[in-house]
Amino acid sequence: MNMNSSHESNKLTIPLNISPTETKKTIWLIRHAQSVANRDRIIQGHLDTDLTDLGYEQARLTGLYFEENKEAFQIKHIFASDLKRTQQTGKFISDNLGIPIQIDPSLREAFFGKWEGIHSPTLALEDQENYGKWMNNKRWRPEWCESFDSLQKRGVQAIENIARNNLGNTVIVTHGGIIHSFALSLTQSLGEDPTVHNCGITKLKATFKENNEIDFQIEDFDYLAEGVLNTCLQLSPAA
Repeated sequence: MNMNSSHESNKLTIPLNISPTETKKTIWLIRHAQSVANRDRIIQGHLDTDLTDLGYEQARLTGLYFEENKEAFQIKHIFASDLKRTQQTGKFISDNLGIPIQIDPSLREAFFGKWEGIHSPTLALEDQENYGKWMNNKRWRPEWCESFDSLQKRGVQAIENIARNNLGNTVIVTHGGIIHSFALSLTQSLGEDPTVHNCGITKLKATFKENNEIDFQIEDFDYLAEGVLNTCLQLSPAA
C-alpha cells in the first residue's frame, strides 16, 4: 500500500558523514513477528519473550519474501535489537540471504517500567486513569515509562547511524514503537496512531545530499509479505 510516496512532508533531513560514492539506498523496517506477550496481551517493552508458533510462521513467510526478491532488493546488511523477538524474526531473513544479523540495542522497544509484564485488561482496571490517557494519546506516557520523545529520538538516531555507517541496502528488524515514532517524525499523513502489524514492513528511501545531509522518505508503510496477512488474527498490543 503506497500510502504516502512523493509527499514532501515525508522527509527528514539529518546531518550526515558518509562516502560520496553512495547517493541512495533502501531500508526496510520490520516489526518483529507475534511474541508470547503479544498473544497474551501483556505489556512488553523491554520484557524479553520468544515468538509464538504463529510468530515463527509469520517470520518464515517474511523470510521467504526477502529470499524471493533478493536479486531486486540487493540487501547487504541485517540489523536487529538485542531482544529475542527481533532476532528470532530476523533469523529467517538472515538464513535465507546468508547475511549475519548485527545487534543494535538502541533499536529496542520503549521501556514501560512497572507496567511491563502486566496483562493489558488487568492494567486497564487497576490503573484506569493512566492507561486510559495512554490509549487516547500514544505520545503521552506515565513518568515511569520512557517518554515518546526519548523513544523517537533514540529510534531516529539508530536508523540514521545505520544508514550512515553501512553501505548498501539494509533490513532493520525492530519494534512497533520504533517504527511508529520514526514514521511520525517524517509525516502526519498516517494519523496520530498508525498501526504497525507483526511483521509489518515499512520501506524507506534514503537519499544522500551534496550538502552533507540525508533525506528519508516513506515509500510503503506497514505492508505484509504474501500469506502473513492471513496469520494476523488480531492486532497485537504495544511492543
